[in-house]
Formats: sequence, structure tokens, C-alpha cells
Amino acid sequence: MTTLGISRLFLLFATVWLTGCWMLEKVVLMPESHSKIPFNTVLINKEVLDAVALAIKDVGARDSDEKIPYLDLSGAIKDVGVRDWDEQITYLDVSEGTLETGYFRKSNIAGIRTRVQIERDDKVIVIVVKGAGPYYSELPIEEGRRLLQAALIRRLAEAVAKER
Repeated sequence: MTTLGISRLFLLFATVWLTGCWMLEKVVLMPESHSKIPFNTVLINKEVLDAVALAIKDVGARDSDEKIPYLDLSGAIKDVGVRDWDEQITYLDVSEGTLETGYFRKSNIAGIRTRVQIERDDKVIVIVVKGAGPYYSELPIEEGRRLLQAALIRRLAEAVAKER
């Protein structure tokens, strides 16, 4: 390794040591998974967000010993417990059509966090799931998003059925 390479490595180490892990989130994007699902616009924002909250609880209420298998960046199969899912609603704006869990907008938070946004013009619900473990070790966000999406589709169908 050259002197320049060692200097850069030392600078990176010093930056992380002095500023903490929040700096890494700015430099290296936290893993995220996105999807859009169509919804019946007969439902008002409150009904949609109530269905979202129930779907989040459905995912979080799964057996805490249950594991979600996933492939990490090296291609190895690993698993993480559902208990890493943060169910706490930390932001809710019904008029805007937004619900967030786990302090979604904050940096340096471990666990799986969610943001759900209603886009009425496009008649879709946007789901964003992001998460990381200590030092941004990968969590199964793709699998978590799929679980949430399935639970949300089921809860939205139940809400539409109540309307009829």
C-alpha cells in the first residue's frame, strides 16, 4: 500500500472515529427497498393509513423467533429476526398521506424503518423500507418490504370491503 493509500485510510478512520457513524450514512447510502402498489381511491387518507398501521403491526407481530432468510452482499445466506422491525409510528400526517416508523428521517438508527406515502394523483401507495444493523450491516429489507406489501394489500382489501 502506498503512502497516499495509507493516508486516505487513516483519514477515513479518523473521520468515522471523530464524527461517528452518522457520517457513513451520508457517504454510503443506507440500504433501501421501494415499491408502489395501486389502491382504491374510494378510501380516504385516514382509512389507508389505518390499514398501513395495521399491516405494520401484522409484520411486527409475527413470531419474534421467526427468521427472515436473505442473501447478504457476499452472497451468503443469513437470517434476521422479525423483532428488528420497528413498529413505532414516529410521524403521521393524514392530510399529507404520510406515515413513518422508527424515526425514518434520522441518521444512525439501527433496525428496519418504514415510510409510506399516498400519491393520490398516481393512485398508488409508495412504500420505502430502509434498515441497517450496527455499522450498517445489512438487514433483510427486501424481504421486509415484501412482507409489508402483502400485509398492506390484505388490509386495504378489508378496508374496501367495509366500505361496501
